[in-house]
Amino acid sequence: MDRPLYPSDLTDAQWELIEPLLPPFGESTFCETLPRREIVNGIRYVLRDGIQWRMMPHDLPKWETVYYHHNLWSKTGVWKAVNAALVKIERERNGRKAQPSAAVGDSQSVKTTQKRGNRGYDGNKKVKGRKRHIATDTDGNLLGCRVTPANVDDREGLKLVLNTFDLDAPLVKKLFLDGGYAGGPFEALAKTTTGIEVEVVRRPDEGITVVGGIAQLPTNTPTEEQFRLAVEMARRGGKGFKVVRKRWVVERTFAWLLTFRRLRVDYEEHMPISEGFIYAAGSCILLTRLCA
Repeated sequence: MDRPLYPSDLTDAQWELIEPLLPPFGESTFCETLPRREIVNGIRYVLRDGIQWRMMPHDLPKWETVYYHHNLWSKTGVWKAVNAALVKIERERNGRKAQPSAAVGDSQSVKTTQKRGNRGYDGNKKVKGRKRHIATDTDGNLLGCRVTPANVDDREGLKLVLNTFDLDAPLVKKLFLDGGYAGGPFEALAKTTTGIEVEVVRRPDEGITVVGGIAQLPTNTPTEEQFRLAVEMARRGGKGFKVVRKRWVVERTFAWLLTFRRLRVDYEEHMPISEGFIYAAGSCILLTRLCA
C-alpha cells in the first residue's frame, strides 16, 4: 500500500478474513482497477471518524466511489452478511455453536440532522430523530438491526427484527427484553409467529420511587432486597445505574457502536444506509477481536 496507514485501515489479517465475504467487482464496472480493500478502508474511515463523504482524504479512493459501494452493499445486504459470517466465526472460536439459541433485544433513539428522510419524535426519550432496534446474542454480537422513525413503538420495531430470524438466527428460542416490551399480545405474537419465548427482565428497583427524600415501595409487603434498594435510593435521592442481568449485554453493544463517530447521530437520508453502517460497525468490532 503506497500511502501512510490510517488507524481505521484494515490489517493484512483482517483483510484475509473479510475478503472472501465481499462480492467481486463485475468485469465491466468502472471500479475494476481499484482494490476492494481500499474501498473498505474508505468506508471504515468515514464510519470511524464521522466525516462528510466529500472530506475523504485524497490518498483514498474518490468519495463518490466509496459512497456508491457503501450504498450498494447496504441495500443488497452485503454488510449484514459479512457481520453474520463473522459472528459465526467468533462464536465457534469461543467454543460455542455457530447459531445462538438465545438473544437480547433493545432500542436506542438518536438525533438526526437537517437532511431529508423519515424521522419522528420519541416522547419517552425526548429525542427527534430515529430509533435503532437491535438483537444480539448473549455475548453481545449483533444478530439483527432495523432503523425506524423514533416515534415507532419499541415492540413494533422489534417485530421487524424478529421477522428476519427465520433466516438470520433460526435456532433462537429465547429472547430477553426490558419492561418496555412487556405485554401479553406482543409475547403471544412472538411465540406464535416465530416460536420465540419472551422473558421480560426487570430492574430490581422497578416500582420504587423517591418523593421528598422518602422512598416509596410498590407493595406493602416488600422483599428484603426491595427494602435495601429503597434505603439506598432515599440516600442517593433517586435511581442510579444498575447492571441488570441478561440486559446489560445489549446495552454494552450500544456503547460499542457509539465509539464510531458516524453513529453518534443518524446522518443518513435513507434508513437502509443507516442499517448498513451499523452492520459495518459490528463487523469492525468482530474483526478487531478476531485478529487481536
